[in-house]
Amino acid sequence: MMRKGCSSPLFFSAQQMSQTHTNTFDATTIRMVDGPLVALLRVEPQYPPRPLSRSLEGYVLVEFDVLADGSVANVSVVESSDRLFEKAAIRAAERFRFKPRVVDGVPLATTGIRNLFRFEIPD
Repeated sequence: MMRKGCSSPLFFSAQQMSQTHTNTFDATTIRMVDGPLVALLRVEPQYPPRPLSRSLEGYVLVEFDVLADGSVANVSVVESSDRLFEKAAIRAAERFRFKPRVVDGVPLATTGIRNLFRFEIPD
């Protein structure tokens, strides 16, 4: 694909890059665009069978850190209506993914993010 008014292609194959741009690319030259923390993937927890069989509803408030690569770490329960929901909430939070906060082109970890999971039986 050629860009309008330009003689060089917009995309290069890996072979073209190695032939024409040897030693001109340095990974440290890539800068991320500054921006806030953005949720990319939010996973809903599975309703635990035991509370479901008892028609129990509840909630779990979790807190976690988002690492510079956008993954989640250090998930802990801040508050819950019943311990029966906690494991499901932790597992769901561990699967969240984020675009990390970026300052001066550097992705940064963010601590103390909270998320409330509600466990409600549909009507």
